[in-house]
Amino acid sequence: MIDKEVSGGCSHNIHECAGCKDTHQHDHSHNHEHDHAHNHEQGGLSLDTLLLRAGVLLVYAVLLARVFLRHEITLYIKKDLVWLTAAAGFFVLLMLISTLMAVYRASSRASGDNGCGGIAFYGLRIPAKEFLFSMVILMPALLGLLFTPQSLDSFAAGRRGISGRAPVAVNKMEPIKSREISLLRLAGGLEQEPERFIGRDFAFVGFVGHDEKLGAERFYLVRFVISCCAADATPLGFEVDYPEAEELKDNQWVKVEGHVIKREDRSDWPYAIKASRVQPIRKPYDPYL
Repeated sequence: MIDKEVSGGCSHNIHECAGCKDTHQHDHSHNHEHDHAHNHEQGGLSLDTLLLRAGVLLVYAVLLARVFLRHEITLYIKKDLVWLTAAAGFFVLLMLISTLMAVYRASSRASGDNGCGGIAFYGLRIPAKEFLFSMVILMPALLGLLFTPQSLDSFAAGRRGISGRAPVAVNKMEPIKSREISLLRLAGGLEQEPERFIGRDFAFVGFVGHDEKLGAERFYLVRFVISCCAADATPLGFEVDYPEAEELKDNQWVKVEGHVIKREDRSDWPYAIKASRVQPIRKPYDPYL
């Protein structure tokens, strides 16, 4: 009798345990399916990974918007290539929108697909490889946001070596239609047709650079020339004869009016500018040539 009751009790307990086991397996299977759906939305990308990528794209979108709104883009690249950056910004914006839409769809599925939508906030579960890769991609944008860009100055020009020779090929000179010409135009013209420039009055814009070898009555008028971006910038400069050269500060932007001269005692690059007037000006929007 006792054995039967015990046996029956055991049978009952076994039945209950079997039910608990089935419930546990069902819950485990449900959680596994939920995690599987969470981690493999959008072709193998988890919701957390999508959120990380959207954040990276958002930072780049903010950076591009800032450099355009503050007119800082020409501190990075040649003005003729600005449209390429604008096109890149457009594609970044499209990628950001597409990623945010993927985040929305993934979060809806993770929330049970109940039609309520919204982003579900879960603990981040991002593979280490994905996280490190995203940080490497993100670092340049963060540096761009943290530091205000500055154009190259006289210190950089001195280290790279100032020369009056054109650092890039200059096409054959067109007729001079304005008294104000660039230093690059002057350098190219002196290499091709020096007789058109020597002795003539012109106006040039650049920043001031001092050197002990020039003495107290001379300074360098400098502009950086770039082929693509600031990384390949080459300083182009001419000596300027000016009695009050010492009063000018390094990196001060000026407009120099005067005529081009040729020094007979110089064999390397004999051309210079004899200034009749030096006027301080604001830094131009595009500091590079």
